[in-house]
Amino acid sequence: IQTARQELAKAESTFNQIEEEIRNASEQQQKFNNDIRNGQSAANGMHGAITKIVGAIATCVGITKTLNLADQITSTKARLDLMNDGLQTTEELQNMIFASAQRSRGVYLDTAAVISKLGTLAGHAFSSNREMIFFAEQMNKQFKIGGASVQEQSAAMYQLTQAMAAGRLQGDEFRSIMENAPLLAQAIATYMGKSVGELREMSSEGLITADVIKNAMFSMADETNRKFSELPITWEQVWSSIQNRAIKVFEPVLAKISDIANNSNFQKFTDGLINSLVIVANVVTDVFNVITKIGGFLYDNWSWIEPIIWGVVTAMIAYNAVSLITNSLIAIQTMKDKMAVAAKMMQAGATFTATAAKKGFNAALM
Repeated sequence: IQTARQELAKAESTFNQIEEEIRNASEQQQKFNNDIRNGQSAANGMHGAITKIVGAIATCVGITKTLNLADQITSTKARLDLMNDGLQTTEELQNMIFASAQRSRGVYLDTAAVISKLGTLAGHAFSSNREMIFFAEQMNKQFKIGGASVQEQSAAMYQLTQAMAAGRLQGDEFRSIMENAPLLAQAIATYMGKSVGELREMSSEGLITADVIKNAMFSMADETNRKFSELPITWEQVWSSIQNRAIKVFEPVLAKISDIANNSNFQKFTDGLINSLVIVANVVTDVFNVITKIGGFLYDNWSWIEPIIWGVVTAMIAYNAVSLITNSLIAIQTMKDKMAVAAKMMQAGATFTATAAKKGFNAALM
């Protein structure tokens, strides 16, 4: 009987251990599944959040670029209005500049900006807007032939515009043209029957006038056009042409976008928005003023506020102490109840063991 009891106890212990291992394995599997599910959910949530953020950024960037382009076109048109000689409408002037930019493989808006500056600052040096456009076109082609970068073209065109406005090419303007537009310097030397080296002395004496620059440019136009036609088209120039055409197609739409900013109803809306922000700012300011006043009040009256605060702190400590003792007594009582339940379970376990032993003994007898 004793041996049977021991074997049954071993068997029961083994089964309990197997059951416990199965339960643990099941819990671990469930935890693993939950981790995968949570990880997938978090990944999907992060992917969705990142997608939304990227989409929002792209939308904001696209809107900003569109508004900036609309502003640029509006500003360009306004400047062309000012320098228009009246021989054509502003729209016709824009079409002439667009055609010139396409022929010289330049950017339409950059070309329009250069021509508007020439018309505003050096309009007296040209007989008409058409002559001004031809001058800018020849200059752009010479830049392309000379292989000047975008920065070099911008610097040289700025210096050339300043020289045409001043009526002569000298000083920094001459050095910039020599560095970034050597073909123009060669054309001036050929037109004046001088060497390039002699131009330096002539520039210091102010002898290279705006008329000399313009006539030298026009005198070699055929040669410039021939050399330019032999240049291969680059992808950058192809993209510039596409941009020019796109701007030309969407110019009416962009003009409507600019009209919104000048609409009286939209201006009323912006005024209302600004007034609302002012109200919010005033409220926030009032809140901080109240906080400042409260802080000053506490500082000025701390001598009699401090004992009250420490009294409240002491009362809270006492309350927490009483609560801790009460919770401890409740925990002790709960533990006693659980021990009683455990004793009953142990008694039931002993009864079960005795029953199992009895059945085992009967089985052995059979």
